[in-house]
Amino acid sequence: MENLSQVLEKIKGLRVQKGKSQTQMADLLGITQAGYANIESNSKGKLSLANAVGIAKALEIGFNELYDIDGDSQKIDDLNKEIETLKKRVVELDEQLNDKRQLIQFLSDRSELLKEFAWMIYCEELETNLSSNESTNKSVFSKQLDREDFMRYHAIEYLKKCFDEGKILSFN
Repeated sequence: MENLSQVLEKIKGLRVQKGKSQTQMADLLGITQAGYANIESNSKGKLSLANAVGIAKALEIGFNELYDIDGDSQKIDDLNKEIETLKKRVVELDEQLNDKRQLIQFLSDRSELLKEFAWMIYCEELETNLSSNESTNKSVFSKQLDREDFMRYHAIEYLKKCFDEGKILSFN
């Protein structure tokens, strides 16, 4: 890493090389031309981080390059590879999540169909029992569950009961 005077000499050399005036640099930094001149002349003996970052941007160079900070290029390459690997993994996970959402939607749709099927069986059985025997009014079927409650709370259990009793052969 260079000392401040070397950095300031570098700034001045790059500014001149890129054909920028002190006024242009000052405008880009949001300071006065005199303030910028003070930076280059090292009259205050310091350079703020904000100004250093602004100067690097104005000169279209990296901050590390301005200060000759040697980054460990192998670490940077490794990090960039890891970033790419993680990006690919995010895409894979997003695809898996989408697959799971589709499966959930499919199962939800199938569940609704099964519940509709249970409602139809329930209504048919209720009708059959009520018409064939008036005494069944006291049975479970005389409760005449409303459709919404049946679908929400009873449909799947009712299907299982029908399956166990052999009224339906399979759910497949």
